[in-house]
Amino acid sequence: MSVNGIPLLYRVIQSVKNTGLFDEIIVATTRFVADDPIESALKDYAPDVKVYRGDSQNVLNRFVEATKGLDEEDLIARFTADNPIYNKEITRKVFETHQKNQADYTYIDGLSPLAPEFIKVGLLREANRLTQDDFDREHVTPFFRKNAENYRIIKLEKDWNGLRPHLNKYLTIDTREQLETVEKMMQELDFDRNSPDIEEIYPFLEKEIAQT
Repeated sequence: MSVNGIPLLYRVIQSVKNTGLFDEIIVATTRFVADDPIESALKDYAPDVKVYRGDSQNVLNRFVEATKGLDEEDLIARFTADNPIYNKEITRKVFETHQKNQADYTYIDGLSPLAPEFIKVGLLREANRLTQDDFDREHVTPFFRKNAENYRIIKLEKDWNGLRPHLNKYLTIDTREQLETVEKMMQELDFDRNSPDIEEIYPFLEKEIAQT
């Protein structure tokens, strides 16, 4: 899907790269023929990005298999490909909080579209061994939130560092209406040249809500 002239997946990858935090990026997609274009496109657009293809429903196992070569203490950031506007500063602050507290898993309550979750590889492997819940397997990280007493987990509040959770749905692209809102925002804020921060993005979205 094109978002203001650039495919959504490309935008997500670029926002991950812009954080400057990560040694490796892996796109974990399915084995479905319908996802063949994802692998093909990445060979041209981002040959440095790896692709792992696994089960369509068991996404937890897909993550585990994709990171098979990593150590137990290595850190994964989970970005979802319907959120094209991950924020560099917020992502860095979540990462720093995770490291400072020597956490196993760090997340923003409600899973913000502006910053990823951070999880130790060993925890993903443990969850994959322990859970039989289809919901846990489809959504990757609920197992940790349901068993928080067993791990060093940092839960950041929904409004942490100035976040406005009531606007989250306008920063995710799952519907045609959301796509149109994001495209309008990118055009009006000259997004691709200016890389606006949340102090510009949020007022735009508040104005959009007021007009509807």
